[in-house]
Amino acid sequence: MKWTSIIVCITSILGLISVRAFEGEWFYDPMLQYFKEAQFSMSLPHYEGVKLSFHHLYRFLLNSIFSLGLIYGLYKNINYLKISIIIMWMSFLLCYPFYYYMLETDMAFGYAVTFFLRRLVIQPMPLFLLIPLFYYLRKKQM
Repeated sequence: MKWTSIIVCITSILGLISVRAFEGEWFYDPMLQYFKEAQFSMSLPHYEGVKLSFHHLYRFLLNSIFSLGLIYGLYKNINYLKISIIIMWMSFLLCYPFYYYMLETDMAFGYAVTFFLRRLVIQPMPLFLLIPLFYYLRKKQM
């Protein structure tokens, strides 16, 4: 692995860590404290739907940029990046409407479903699937 790849990977990992570490300061998310406390008897906090949506989209974009940087640093394959972009956007576009619906209906399908949908929306979960997938594909092609 060349130095440029190592620098890109380290920068991307530090970016992902920063998004997580400063989530309380950088993003509007009243659900953050709610899910940290995990008290099922609490009612959902008040939130501004449009503002929450924009901040989740902003967080998704930051996570995606850093995830794509990490994938590129590891594999240097443009096709892998194209596939990653499609998978990441599909996961966001499929999960976010369900998550928002769950918030609007006071967690109609339960706390756990809402919690895990939120994690799929705000965390770089596709990255944990894509890195081993591309590793396998690269080894298979050799």
